[in-house]
Amino acid sequence: MNQTLSEGEKTFVTFLYFMHLLNGSNNRDLITENKVVVIDDPISSLDSNVLFIVSNLILKLIDDIRNNQNNIVQLFVLTHNVYFHKEVTVIANA
Repeated sequence: MNQTLSEGEKTFVTFLYFMHLLNGSNNRDLITENKVVVIDDPISSLDSNVLFIVSNLILKLIDDIRNNQNNIVQLFVLTHNVYFHKEVTVIANA
């Protein structure tokens, strides 16, 4: 039987890989460079359970940035989803 990932599963795996890369780089010379990070609509095609996980990962990233625990100097999160926007801004601004 030929099994493939759904669109949402592909999006989630790609997002997790991206989050992992934020801790370093594919290029050894760039591992410690400061980063400006843009996350563009990370929840497209995701169900509510995965949306919750992605929201929490981004909130953890925001917390790490505020506490200078990584080399990210600026973060942009773009979305069309009002619920997701509320999740990552209301708590992040608390």
